[in-house]
Amino acid sequence: MEQSSQIVNRRVNYDYQLGSKVIAGIALTGVEVGNIRHNRISLKQAFVSLENDQVWLKNLMTFTSLKESTAGMNKHRLLLTKPQIKSLQKALSGQYNTIIITRLLLGRYIKIEIAPAKGRKKYDKREALKKRDNLQKDRRRLKGEMVD
Repeated sequence: MEQSSQIVNRRVNYDYQLGSKVIAGIALTGVEVGNIRHNRISLKQAFVSLENDQVWLKNLMTFTSLKESTAGMNKHRLLLTKPQIKSLQKALSGQYNTIIITRLLLGRYIKIEIAPAKGRKKYDKREALKKRDNLQKDRRRLKGEMVD
């Protein structure tokens, strides 16, 4: 059995407030699959758009070598069911204003996890950092008490 791994977009939880996550299949060419499996990919500028009841991934950068990249020239169709597409459309018409890629799942099939998102303001980012720091301090205190 093949071991599965993932490529994570780390900035997502810091820069955006996320809605419910959806896992979708992705239509790729053979060369792109090889590049993704060798971690020659960047999710930074990639985004998802809805066009004619279909979901498309755009600006996914895959690198064939250290210097060359195939960026944004082609768009990839995401394989979702109609209820999933309707829920994404509903989220975009509601409080969220974009769809963000959270991670790429590598296993037998390459899948992508997406979520509707709303950009955070600078003060929201500071609050998120404070909460995270406080949780870490609490965990350290509890761990210290358990060790003693």
